[in-house]
Amino acid sequence: RIADYYWKSDYDTTLHKEFLKRGVLLDSISKSPNKLINILNLRPSESKVEFAEITGDTMIIRILNDTFLTQQMGSLGAYCYMTETVFTLTENDSTRFVKFEMDYGSHANPGVYSRRDYNEVLIKE
Repeated sequence: RIADYYWKSDYDTTLHKEFLKRGVLLDSISKSPNKLINILNLRPSESKVEFAEITGDTMIIRILNDTFLTQQMGSLGAYCYMTETVFTLTENDSTRFVKFEMDYGSHANPGVYSRRDYNEVLIKE
């Protein structure tokens, strides 16, 4: 299962809350930016991630087909997509922040994000 290789969002029907679960096979792969992005791009989404560059502790990525993410996935879908992306890419030891380059939309915006931006996400081990 591809979801075993990245941070995956899911819904807890008891708590009525989104949560993240760390992929059980995430430690078995290289944490290089390209490998992590390749894994993320296997998710069933029309939006894809493209590596741009690394500046200090920030990985800069472009969202391809950003209209799907920002306008068509809905607020929760976009939130989950970005949360999974940030948590997975910050598995790289030198990455603390992820800068999303994309157009502004109703459900998601460009900017620099870190795991702290998603404190309200319940993480289950």
